[in-house]
Amino acid sequence: MSIHRSLSLVASAPDVVEAPRAELLRMRAIIKSFAGVQALKSVDFTACAGEVHAIVGENGAGKSTLTAIAAGDLEPDAGTVELCGRSVSTFSAALVSRLGLALVHQHPALLNDLTIAENFLLALPKTVRPSRGQADSWTRERLREWAPNLTPSTYVSDLPMADQHLVGLSKALATDPSVLILDEPTEHMDTKQVQQLFAGIRSLAAQGRAIIYISHRIHEVKSIADRITVLRDGTVCGIFDAKSVSEAEIINLVVGRTLNSAFPAKPRLGAPVGEPLLQIRDLSGPGFTAVSLNVCKGEIIGLAGIEGNGQREFLRGLAGLLPTTGSVAELSRQEHPTRAAAYIPRDRHREGLMMSLSVGKNAGLMSLAQHALCGFVSPRREARAISGQISELAIKTPTINAPVQNLSGGNQQKVVIARCLMSGPSALLADEPTQGVDAGARFDIYSILRQKASDGVAVVVVSADALELAGLCDRVLVFSRGTVVKELSGDAVTEKNITEAALTSIAHRKSPVSGKPANPRTQALLQSQYAPSLILLAVILGLAGYATSVNQFI
Repeated sequence: MSIHRSLSLVASAPDVVEAPRAELLRMRAIIKSFAGVQALKSVDFTACAGEVHAIVGENGAGKSTLTAIAAGDLEPDAGTVELCGRSVSTFSAALVSRLGLALVHQHPALLNDLTIAENFLLALPKTVRPSRGQADSWTRERLREWAPNLTPSTYVSDLPMADQHLVGLSKALATDPSVLILDEPTEHMDTKQVQQLFAGIRSLAAQGRAIIYISHRIHEVKSIADRITVLRDGTVCGIFDAKSVSEAEIINLVVGRTLNSAFPAKPRLGAPVGEPLLQIRDLSGPGFTAVSLNVCKGEIIGLAGIEGNGQREFLRGLAGLLPTTGSVAELSRQEHPTRAAAYIPRDRHREGLMMSLSVGKNAGLMSLAQHALCGFVSPRREARAISGQISELAIKTPTINAPVQNLSGGNQQKVVIARCLMSGPSALLADEPTQGVDAGARFDIYSILRQKASDGVAVVVVSADALELAGLCDRVLVFSRGTVVKELSGDAVTEKNITEAALTSIAHRKSPVSGKPANPRTQALLQSQYAPSLILLAVILGLAGYATSVNQFI
């Protein structure tokens, strides 16, 4: 029996009879096109009171377009939308918000240069927001349930991305919506934060709200959703009861083909390991202490641990992005290890890409010297190399001159990887390489990393997903309190063993790296919003002083 046929039976099988839930959002025959490309093809979707309804699909499947129409940010070419029993005839975010729908974007709609309280005041309608004098106390009350440790006067730019999501969620709930859309809310959260978020989502659903949950993480969707709608190429492939469909079946529908495994095959057990490539001895830095290991050619090493235990800082230290003591030697080419290694950052939007530049400009940034003659880059030679890399990694882009911001998340991530590979590294250091990408792109990235390992490149991966590390890595080092407490290899690399080692460690954090501490007041001043003004004032005073010294008429 085909997967489509079996899922149809699952979707239509009778279940326990229960009273029908009120449909708070009803979308019928929605059609939307952009420049002749049909993004949605007569899509039907409903969200009911008291349920969590997940939408899954690859990037480009139509999820964002559908939710943008529901939120009033886009107007459909055809079709109808009803919200809380009222027909939506004018599509505007302000009107839809008044009717009872709130959307929390994947990248929180917050202004970094304003405080949390100022963001609340600016974004919320007059009927909801308090007076300026009551803003802090009112905002603190809105944050109490989701982010009680945050202070309303904190600038958004000072918040980690996970906290920014919680601020965005608190801001959305301040309007008391009946329908809440969450777009990739867990992308930057650790396991504990995800559990807390899910508990809050279940509480909101129990209050009679409809929660629409969008995510690429199928195991999370299975955990939190009551119903699942699968979108592919702008059409609905099916709507299923979450308990009655497996992760594999969902993934096969999402990508439109059967994936025999979520991960490429590892080398057979007992196969010889390549010679050591990076020799790391007693490496210490902010958050980690005295880490020693050899990274060999052709192997993929995973770094695991509960968030905040030093594994991510160790990778950044290895990439030369944090100050370290100890030694890192590149054994094959005898060059500086930070030049031998290429780093794939966790946050591609902040650290990985220049979003205003083209695909080609982003991909070629680290290999300009390879395509230059006498200091001048040859556009033809560079374009040929970039096109070859785009073809090899199957990056979906109209041309190399297309803006990188127009690509899907998975293809943006492949552009970051392409840039790293074009520099010819002997080691790849990847921090959450599949974060925020869909199932098909995730498998492609796994295959790229495994292929590069087969070509003799050493790969080191940090991931908060123990299952991902178990499926991808040949060895896994488990961190706790800044040190490696367990090394797993071969058959011992399992999700259970990784999780167990992280949760049962009794290690104590060792003394931090010694060094002269920065003056906290000076550091805070330099990082504050006043720093640019102070620097400009210093320059003006300096110029004035110089002009006074050389001009006899002043």
